Amino acid sequence: MIVERAYAHLSSYDEDAWPWSVPCVRQLLDEGLRFTAPVTFLVGENGSGKSTLVEALAEGFGLDSYGGSHDWRYASSRGKSELGERMKFDASSRGRRMMTSWAARKGFFLRAETAW
Repeated sequence: MIVERAYAHLSSYDEDAWPWSVPCVRQLLDEGLRFTAPVTFLVGENGSGKSTLVEALAEGFGLDSYGGSHDWRYASSRGKSELGERMKFDASSRGRRMMTSWAARKGFFLRAETAW
């Protein structure tokens, strides 16, 4: 595994404001997200923050939240979300080596809305 844990560090935030009010994001702030297997499934009700979280994880890795590869940017690109800017990762020893190599930073974020 490359990443063992994802989290967002904030010194203060408005608990009633988006995205901090989204249940999935609140749990990330409280507990972080541990990756214990090569594949992780996020399951939850509509509006629980699954997409918000996955987009922030992609942004944390330097990928476009619209989807695509590390080198691909959409013409109407948007800046990172507030959560995406604050994403931090605890990498495994193998992951630290991979994340520092140029080739390993190339990634791909696939989302159904923009795949064609």
